[in-house]
Amino acid sequence: GDRTSHIGTTPQVGVGVGIYSSSNITINGAKISDCWSDGIYVGRSTTNIPSKNILIKNSSAKNNRRSGITITTADGLKIEDSYAGYSKGALPEAGINLEPNTSVDELKNITITNATTEYNAGNGIQMGLSNLYGGGSKTVSISFINQVDNGSYRGFYNTCFIKKRVGSEKITGNIYITNPVWKKNPANPLA
Repeated sequence: GDRTSHIGTTPQVGVGVGIYSSSNITINGAKISDCWSDGIYVGRSTTNIPSKNILIKNSSAKNNRRSGITITTADGLKIEDSYAGYSKGALPEAGINLEPNTSVDELKNITITNATTEYNAGNGIQMGLSNLYGGGSKTVSISFINQVDNGSYRGFYNTCFIKKRVGSEKITGNIYITNPVWKKNPANPLA
């Protein structure tokens, strides 16, 4: 990445690998480090089409400025046996960050298995679902299986502020956290 040589100040540009409104993508064995922004970014282009059927496996995102892996919209995403650590420099500084940008985004059919996160200035895994409000009701489906975090600010953090709701829309669905290991976190491991 261009973390030390980047020209400009906007933290959302300068990703290592960006997947935008794409389908049937596999990233296997990537080693992404020192990016000005996120190591891997999964989202959408200017269309309202989420990325679909994405597989990230056996990959590493280390020492990126914003987050190791950021998912803003996806329908069908698997992250397997991957690493995201030492994120620091621009909020949210998370290992893996699930953060919709707008109410047209989706977080469905997402499974994160055997993820290792460590020493992120923010959280090992962070979910901020509030931006899904503002349109119609949304259903999320996300599973976290065997996540290990060592020394990030928190192991796992989730927010969904209802004050962003503009009508009677709801965010429903299932978020499963199975067999996590969170250790040496300066704050409560789960919030």
